[in-house]
Amino acid sequence: MLQSHTFKLGEKRETWVTASSSKVAIELMIILTNRWRQEVDYPETKYANTLWVNQTYRSKAPVLITDWNARLRRFCKQFGFIVTEEDYQDCLDSNPQSLEKVKNQVIVGEPWPMTPHQFRRTLAFYCIKNRFGTMVALKQQFKHLYLAMTEWYTNGGKLASYRSLVVDEKIQAMLENINAETTANKIFKQWHSNEKLSGSHGKAIVKMRGDVPTIYSSWDVIYQAVKDGKLTLHGSLHSYCKSGYDCDMDGVVAPQFCVDCSSGSSIIDEQQAKWWQRKHSSLVAYMGSGEDISVSEKSHYITQVRAAENVMRDFDMDFVPFEAELNIVEV
Repeated sequence: MLQSHTFKLGEKRETWVTASSSKVAIELMIILTNRWRQEVDYPETKYANTLWVNQTYRSKAPVLITDWNARLRRFCKQFGFIVTEEDYQDCLDSNPQSLEKVKNQVIVGEPWPMTPHQFRRTLAFYCIKNRFGTMVALKQQFKHLYLAMTEWYTNGGKLASYRSLVVDEKIQAMLENINAETTANKIFKQWHSNEKLSGSHGKAIVKMRGDVPTIYSSWDVIYQAVKDGKLTLHGSLHSYCKSGYDCDMDGVVAPQFCVDCSSGSSIIDEQQAKWWQRKHSSLVAYMGSGEDISVSEKSHYITQVRAAENVMRDFDMDFVPFEAELNIVEV
């Protein structure tokens, strides 16, 4: 997860799901710009300590990088990212609602006209093309107000998915069997072991282990139910969900909603409980660091802390309950 500020409809802090390489990139920039950030004259205080600074000449002070469009185009030119006929055709196929713009800006034989927004659009396009996520999940990731905006971002994705839908049937069947076996093993262990579980459905499983429902009675029955689509289990760092993609996906960006899931679908095992333990420690440390945290942000963090404490109690983990500071106002 990566936190950053957004400026649509007012400045606020948002949480984004990112690739692990983002963390490596940020850590690298912290090291590379350490001295520059001490010398740069930031145009506004809100930019203070920004990582994206550069020093072209030693005789001049470092400056804040602002013109990313020009910088990215120089990058493409320097490294020889030249548009080929295949690139041009792929761009036309991938942007059916922007054909005139593509014809005017993407020129065969010229460097690729890269812009920061292309990364955002490309993520949406390829998630839909390769079925990496749902439209609802993308809406939450992109922080869109309306699903229609997300659908516009993904235009051409479904069509590209249909075009490239050429799958070896034997490989597909093998992958489906492996996925079904893995899911059946996990569900069987949850019902036929003494391991502790948390989450709304996890607690229900623990209570019913003495009288297991027929659909969970044996590994073979579970496996067949998974193959038939009657049982599903989708996991994340913080919980499993038996509702799969029928879930409202609130837990993608607000994991506290999965601890006491309103639909009764969440399951949390010991490994995920350790994630909650680390989450509790990091949030408590951050709120006690003296950072300027808004009321809305703090309430968001406290709900996660309380959710983590509920999970840790279920697993008999040692922790110090968080005590929020009380502000006394005289009236």
